[in-house]
Amino acid sequence: EKNSNTLDSKVWPIYFSLILADSSYIEKDIRDDFANCSLSHILAVSGMHISYIIIGVSVLLNKILGKRCGRIVTIIVLILYTVLTGFTPSLARAIIMGIMTIISNLIYRRNDTWNFLFFSLFCILIYNPYLITNIGLQYSYIATIGIIIFNKHILKILNKRSNKLKKIKESISVLISAQIALFPLIIFHTNKFGIYFIITNLIVGFIIGPIIILGFIFLIFSILNFYF
Repeated sequence: EKNSNTLDSKVWPIYFSLILADSSYIEKDIRDDFANCSLSHILAVSGMHISYIIIGVSVLLNKILGKRCGRIVTIIVLILYTVLTGFTPSLARAIIMGIMTIISNLIYRRNDTWNFLFFSLFCILIYNPYLITNIGLQYSYIATIGIIIFNKHILKILNKRSNKLKKIKESISVLISAQIALFPLIIFHTNKFGIYFIITNLIVGFIIGPIIILGFIFLIFSILNFYF
């Protein structure tokens, strides 16, 4: 609530949703704008956010503490972030899979994405079986499955003629893979589907990273300011 007095009235509801996984303050017209642009997933803390946390903490601590200690601290940070934001299904999936990946690296085991994915689902449904009906959980898992199944094939097609613009092609491939899997689910829940999702998601994909990083830095300074 303290941040709501610091940020602009139109900004802080989106900030709360983007960083703290609390979308209850966002007005319906703003939700509709995001939905019409096929950007509703941006408002949910998910794998993208966890990836930035893991990368950011690893880069910061690996040189100071070493890779092994850095990974252990990263796991602790992820657990603390879960406590801070609450046990939302999409966030829980990303954090459980992130922690499993880090643990597998710690014990020198090969990452098994499918096992990590379904183990995270098992943990979530043990916690609350009724979460299987949660839209956020459905979007998160279906999108992840789509990326696992289709990404390599689509990337091969995009790279057939040339390997130029590799990062852009990888981003497009991930977007198309997720949207192919999500298409029936989006139609079922919203009765609409933005045909320009590649353009909107590609633009947002390049700017959301710095926004999330700055959002976390702002959160840290806000907490320090609260205590001091």
